[in-house]
Amino acid sequence: MIDNALYRRSTVGEALRDARNYFFCLQDLKDLRGHKEQAKSKRVALSFRLWGDPELQLFPVQPDKPQRRPVSATWLAPNKLQIRVPRRRLDRVATERYVIHGFPGASTAGVVKRLKKGAARRIKGLYFFRIRMPSQFADHNYTTVRRLHEDRRAVFRIDPMKRFLYVLHFPEKESPGETYTLQFASD
Repeated sequence: MIDNALYRRSTVGEALRDARNYFFCLQDLKDLRGHKEQAKSKRVALSFRLWGDPELQLFPVQPDKPQRRPVSATWLAPNKLQIRVPRRRLDRVATERYVIHGFPGASTAGVVKRLKKGAARRIKGLYFFRIRMPSQFADHNYTTVRRLHEDRRAVFRIDPMKRFLYVLHFPEKESPGETYTLQFASD
């Protein structure tokens, strides 16, 4: 929510809507992957409520643009979304139990992987995008989205007004400077 308010200049209403959809997509991803505690994500999503002016700017003064480019998404075709991963990661941060070394623009949601050496776990990054939906997209009734050779790692939602598409991708591997494609399909 704060990232949207700071870097996208979103209103409070837009930032809350996007945060809510992030957690709904996270729940969908957990469902797809067979997790058992996805109800927690739904409760968090439903907690994003606003009692006030949705057009309010949380940060009326524009902050400086981020110095590093974030993970980004652009359309190649109505059913193909290109993901670009930055060439440099953020600084590595480690504690006794956790390590994170993600890319700018990636988010986290408690997804961890045990490291080969030691007891520490690496916090895995997720890529979440709110993007304008191509005009032809809704006509195709797409039901799945995936990256070649990856299953059960990406989900999407369409906003009720059919203006935006929310995409959440949990990449199996992340490589600096990588560009890859997510493809939408009807099953």
